[in-house]
Amino acid sequence: LVSCCDPLRVYVYREGLARFCTERFDPNALVKKNRLPEGWAYTHLTNSSLNKGNGAKFRHSSDEGDSSMGNKRRISGVIELLRKQGCDVDRLWER
Repeated sequence: LVSCCDPLRVYVYREGLARFCTERFDPNALVKKNRLPEGWAYTHLTNSSLNKGNGAKFRHSSDEGDSSMGNKRRISGVIELLRKQGCDVDRLWER
C-alpha cells in the first residue's frame, strides 16, 4: 500500500497479491500530438480485467508456488524470488 509519494511511504503486507503489468515501462515513450502511445495502459495499470485484453502477454500462474511468472502472484512468492536474485529482503521488513 502506497500511502504517500513525497516522502515515499509504502506498507508491504507479508501475504496478499502482487499484480504486474503486461508491458514493460518505456521511459522514452513520448506523448505525441496530445495522444498517449499505443498500449500505454498495459504499462501503467495492473488491473487484471484490463490486462487480459493484452492477448498472449497476459499470463495466469499455472502453479501457485511459482512466483516467476504470471501477472498475479502471491507476495510471499515475489519476496522469495527477490531473495534468490540477491535482494536484501530482510532489510525491507526491518524498514
